Amino acid sequence: MKITLILALIGMTLILSGCREDQATIPKVTAIDKKEDITTTIKKRLDSTQELKGTSIYPHIQDNKTLLSGIVQTKKQKFLASTIARSVKNSGVVVNRLVVQ
Repeated sequence: MKITLILALIGMTLILSGCREDQATIPKVTAIDKKEDITTTIKKRLDSTQELKGTSIYPHIQDNKTLLSGIVQTKKQKFLASTIARSVKNSGVVVNRLVVQ
């Protein structure tokens, strides 16, 4: 009887305390949804990649697609730029128009 009463009290305590999260503590992800923020994030990642130093890559968002234009020195850099752009959330389909020179 005592064990049942103790278990019932523990259960009621857990139920009454709940798992409520204050709405202010839940982060809202909206910044990356804007075209300018997606473009800025891609550009920062491209600029911070050592293998892409000395390249001229310009990301642009159009019709929910990320367009990469500019000049790179190797096919590897062209592929790497696409990979980086695809890694950004909400970048959509990546169209690589980079020219290898």
